[in-house]
Amino acid sequence: VVAGLHYFLNEDEEFATLAAEHGADIHDVREPHPGIGVAEGKSDEIDAEVVLTVGTDCSVGKMTATCELVEAARDAGIDAGFVPTGQTGIMIAGWGNPVDRVVSDFTAGAVEEMLLERGDEHDVLFVEGQGSIVHPAYSAVTCGILHGSMADKLVLCHEAGREVVHGYEDTDLPPIAEYVDLYESLAAPVHETEVVAGALTTKEIDGDEAAREAVEAFADQIGGVATDPVRFDAAEIVDEVVGE
Repeated sequence: VVAGLHYFLNEDEEFATLAAEHGADIHDVREPHPGIGVAEGKSDEIDAEVVLTVGTDCSVGKMTATCELVEAARDAGIDAGFVPTGQTGIMIAGWGNPVDRVVSDFTAGAVEEMLLERGDEHDVLFVEGQGSIVHPAYSAVTCGILHGSMADKLVLCHEAGREVVHGYEDTDLPPIAEYVDLYESLAAPVHETEVVAGALTTKEIDGDEAAREAVEAFADQIGGVATDPVRFDAAEIVDEVVGE
């Protein structure tokens, strides 16, 4: 049994007993390994270019965009690696650290550990982002990933039509353009970076023409290239993040 819950099945007496009786293994994906420590600020020492997906909110497609970018990069002949930070990404990749279950002091260290492990194996590492820097509950993990990854470039993810924080409907999202300054200025004291592209989720928009118009508007707001990597193609973003 592979479980992505915050609640660990291995700690549930009924599930643990049944697993023991039937010779089954329970793998709690969100249980961090015990050796994670504090970041040492070494992520910028690896050979690979580091690209991090960041979001305007939670659940705006950061994990999906990251996977699409990895696939598009590999299709273009680029040696790209995927650095998963959440349970679904870990189950896809077969490895990773669940940063939202790591003690807050160790969040950046959990990301740095993965980059140091894989940084010399690939030319580009695409790091899966979590949450949003303006999220009332999840901003801490977002900041930890941003500082722990010491990313060279950022891809801003957003869902078309999203105006308030998911689950916190009394909290409005800032204008899209403000996120560029927010993420770049927050990262700068640790490692300077820039938002170079955007990934827009257009699943609620009917028709490709309307979706492309939404993508163009999003691109104007962030001052860079943008696309819906699922509905269209992630190649344009890949060209931007690895072509310089």
